[in-house]
Amino acid sequence: GFNFLQKYYHRGGFFQDKATTGEEPLYNRDYHEPLEEEKFDKTALPKAMQLRRGQFGKKGQVKHTHLTESDTTDMSAAWSQHSKPMQKYQEKMATAKSVNVFDRPGGRSGDD
Repeated sequence: GFNFLQKYYHRGGFFQDKATTGEEPLYNRDYHEPLEEEKFDKTALPKAMQLRRGQFGKKGQVKHTHLTESDTTDMSAAWSQHSKPMQKYQEKMATAKSVNVFDRPGGRSGDD
């Protein structure tokens, strides 16, 4: 099996007939064996250093990689307040009066 964050090496598609005959010992290597620098336990490292081989310190390795990893909800914002003036404002700004009413419409002819 693979170690934590071990790089995957593909054996390649060419010259595989030499691997089956065994005339070239290079193609009979175990490509899933970890390299020397991948043999230590990477789970003990901090999260910022838990990267694949050769990626630490490269560009794009920033502290915040995506917004899904952090909670960005701002409950003090005006649009998240459910107060009476805010509700009146949203109803005033809506084009139709029933734009925020999601009840099942009834009383139409032809829906039986």
